[in-house]
Amino acid sequence: MEAMEYNTFKETLLDALTAYDLQTSVDEAVFLNTHSRGCEIFVHRSDEPREVWGKLGFEWVAANQALYERMREIEGDVSEESALTDPGVEVLIHASFHLHFGLLPIGPEAMREAAVDINRVGELFFGEDGGVVAEVSMTATDARLECLRYEVNTSAPLVVQDAWWDQLAEVYVSMLDKLQEIFERMNYEFGSPRDVID
Repeated sequence: MEAMEYNTFKETLLDALTAYDLQTSVDEAVFLNTHSRGCEIFVHRSDEPREVWGKLGFEWVAANQALYERMREIEGDVSEESALTDPGVEVLIHASFHLHFGLLPIGPEAMREAAVDINRVGELFFGEDGGVVAEVSMTATDARLECLRYEVNTSAPLVVQDAWWDQLAEVYVSMLDKLQEIFERMNYEFGSPRDVID
């Protein structure tokens, strides 16, 4: 039985995503007050994120590091039951999938239909743990839908048993493809934002 350390965990996720032709960029932080590290991986289809993109974040807490160091010291000679019940075995993950509408004048009913559509696909992968959040910009005269975002908190084991990261990468492919499909449908229905700008 083998445990991944922080950089291996991060690189494994990056390799899995790029194997599906997804573009990635990484933002990392160290939180001194909690002795933890945070990593956010931005995921998108094109070279630059446009209307559709995702984010895969994880937090490497002190318990994760402690389990990794304990297993390294004893060269992995630890029982499966002991490792899998250790408080540090799960790495906290936050997954989100963003659909930005730009200047498209999306109506309330179309927004609700899109949100239901996104949530339905999200439930296939995450059950009822996630949900859709709408971002709206307010002006003195009206409100405009800026973004629909599906987000969920989950976890993944740092003790390697199977290639769970490949399944997670497949989820990102499916969710981003679904959001792109919705955007293209909305763009067809409500008109291109480029036409509005021009």
